[in-house]
Amino acid sequence: MQQNYHCFFSAARLLCIKYVESLGKKSYLALTFTYQASLMEKKNRPIDVCLHFPSLSLHRGNLQVSHTSSPAIQIRLKQRRIIHYLLMELHLHPETSLRMEINITEVGLYYFLISEGNLSIVRQGAEDISWQANTTECQVFYLKPGQYYVQLESGKHSITCFAVPVAWFELLSQVLPVLNSYIQQMHRHQVAIIFPRHRLAEAMATWIADLKNLRLTSRLDLNDFHSLNNILAQYDQHLQELLDKSPRKTYQQIVVDFYTYSMRHMIGGPFHTVAQIAAEINCTPKTLARAFAAVTNREMTPAKFYHTLRMKTAVRLLTAGEPIAQVAEQLGYADTPSFSKAYFSCFGHNPSLAKNNPNAVPK
Repeated sequence: MQQNYHCFFSAARLLCIKYVESLGKKSYLALTFTYQASLMEKKNRPIDVCLHFPSLSLHRGNLQVSHTSSPAIQIRLKQRRIIHYLLMELHLHPETSLRMEINITEVGLYYFLISEGNLSIVRQGAEDISWQANTTECQVFYLKPGQYYVQLESGKHSITCFAVPVAWFELLSQVLPVLNSYIQQMHRHQVAIIFPRHRLAEAMATWIADLKNLRLTSRLDLNDFHSLNNILAQYDQHLQELLDKSPRKTYQQIVVDFYTYSMRHMIGGPFHTVAQIAAEINCTPKTLARAFAAVTNREMTPAKFYHTLRMKTAVRLLTAGEPIAQVAEQLGYADTPSFSKAYFSCFGHNPSLAKNNPNAVPK
């Protein structure tokens, strides 16, 4: 089962997440953020605290925290570079609730823990997503550059994060196959993925509790670096276990989901390729092709089916009196001639026939 939510604000765009609940009663595989054309509403409260992440791959620059004079807040920030990783420990103690902006400079994998307090991921037109403190539960984010916003209540909050540039965990594709697979499936209009929360093994949780406090130890950075890599490897195995336990969709259900999504986004939105629709319904293009081959006895491919849906939608709009140019635009064609050519190839007559003489259009 999948549900769509509106989530997070960016300076000039509203981000939307896809929440997938297909791995069990209350588990989820990934939340994918996509660009929307909405702007941040003026009624949104101003930013009280801004956390700015520096470049991850250049190995220079530090995390920076800025805040307004009101509300009163105590802030303590520790940070450390561990080869490819940037480690942060942020302590906040506001007297009242506040809004915090997280500014991401470079695309990467961001691994968060909340050991004290709680926060809410801000959303518009829906309930916020709450995140309670848990010393052994981690949350992995894949974030592209942009601004993300959270809400914190009064009291003490402790947030730990270690971040690594995308170039490094791509080199670890053999030990991080699931993470890399989902990232490679992202499309340009998607800006982030939230992976499932993960409970660390006791020994690893103890190691992070020590490391995140940035105590001076005799350990070499190389040892900590290997430990961080091992955490990601264990997490990738956890994702694979979730996938193995997840119920498989039948081929018929995949075809139904493809049809439902296609019709829901056929008019007015951007054009979707078959590969993009496959990603949105949580299957690979190869699986989608196999599903159509099985359900239609190899008589219909996903691309042919989608094209047929577009053309039938075009007939419906034209016979209802819509202008040809407007129909072409609503169905995502680059221009009217391209639409007319596709229409003629499908039906053997020009769109003007359906527009001017609906009764003459063959059924």
